[in-house]
Amino acid sequence: MIRRICPVIAVFLVVYLGWNASGFAADAAKEVKPLQGDWVMTSIVYNGLDLPSSYVETSRLTIAGDKYIMTMMGQVTRLSMKFDDSTKPKQVDFTYLEGQFKDQVLKGIYEFDGTTLRICRPIPTTGDRPTSFDAPADSRRLLVAWRKRKPGDPAPAPTPKPTLVDRGALLGTWQLIWADKDGKVTADDVIDKIKVAIGEKSHTVTFGDQVVAHDVPYVLDETKTPKQVTDTIPDGPDKGKQIHSIFRLDDNVLFSCVAAVGKSAPTSFEAPEGSGETFRVFRRVKDKEIESAKAPKIADEETKFAGKWSFKSVKLNGKEMSGTLFKNALMTLKDNHFSTSQAGVVHEGVYIVDPTASPKIIDIVFTKGPDRGKVVRGVYSLEGDVYTICIGLNETTRPTALESKPGSGNVLEVLTREKP
Repeated sequence: MIRRICPVIAVFLVVYLGWNASGFAADAAKEVKPLQGDWVMTSIVYNGLDLPSSYVETSRLTIAGDKYIMTMMGQVTRLSMKFDDSTKPKQVDFTYLEGQFKDQVLKGIYEFDGTTLRICRPIPTTGDRPTSFDAPADSRRLLVAWRKRKPGDPAPAPTPKPTLVDRGALLGTWQLIWADKDGKVTADDVIDKIKVAIGEKSHTVTFGDQVVAHDVPYVLDETKTPKQVTDTIPDGPDKGKQIHSIFRLDDNVLFSCVAAVGKSAPTSFEAPEGSGETFRVFRRVKDKEIESAKAPKIADEETKFAGKWSFKSVKLNGKEMSGTLFKNALMTLKDNHFSTSQAGVVHEGVYIVDPTASPKIIDIVFTKGPDRGKVVRGVYSLEGDVYTICIGLNETTRPTALESKPGSGNVLEVLTREKP
């Protein structure tokens, strides 16, 4: 229920602004040469809003030939570009080279005065090419400015990183909350029974009250990207064989993708049909007694969330966003699962709530879509058919109140339940 559930808008900002946020390359010799190299962002405006400084400070762009690599808020985007400098304003077409938007084209305009490169383009890809360098409210346009990085310029601010992964951070009990194998989602009644207890040198898997894998030795390799773990099967017909997997720890959420016995480690957190791989998401079990006491309240809260929700208002950095931006956005909640749809982009995942906290807290875990493998943290209130949530665009920080002040980087959303 919200990138990076808080629904569509936070997802929308991270996916379209983070992924698409712009860069430049050229295929005409007279244009290419001055544009090659590294760039720093100086400003970014979307739909009449100046985006938080965290976008500007963490963004970087490298132009090489007719391709570029741009990083914003931890998202890396690779596109090719083709331009026409015979028009006024000059035109540029961006083509995605990978990911969900592969081969889709963004139609923009650009200008370069020898120092500053400005690009204006629509969001999403289906928008018309702009005719002027502005991005007013309701325009659904993005205007970004880049400056060539000079010798002696400070390095871009580092993108906030998740909690450092080490053996100590992995220790404890983990509850499975999502799994799919070969592209097929595992049933909830199976997921709910699976826990993994990770020790210093081995882990144990239980299914309900039954131990299904006891003291399985493992070895971590944190020098790899993604980080890897190798299990050695201790007994049974596959005794001595190895299981390779990749993992990522995001505070109290653990992502893992496991290969079939004897196969090489996966390279990404997904389990496409025919791969034999399993993508899993776990949440940390902090205190079994406290969790048992909270369980009925959490189950009751999930029941209250059930239904389809539409947006009444969205505020970013203290400014109301135009209703046209989320007019057709819809979020569906069932049990602890969510799905959102906006501008043809679908996101799915699970959410974790603690209704006993003050304010109530929520973690949104994306398991399908462009933000697969991300966690967004927020606070919320649920009063009948009105759901209010506040999240930070910085994924590592949870807001402390239901408010979005200027410069806070917080998104405050109010949703209402659709009538049957």
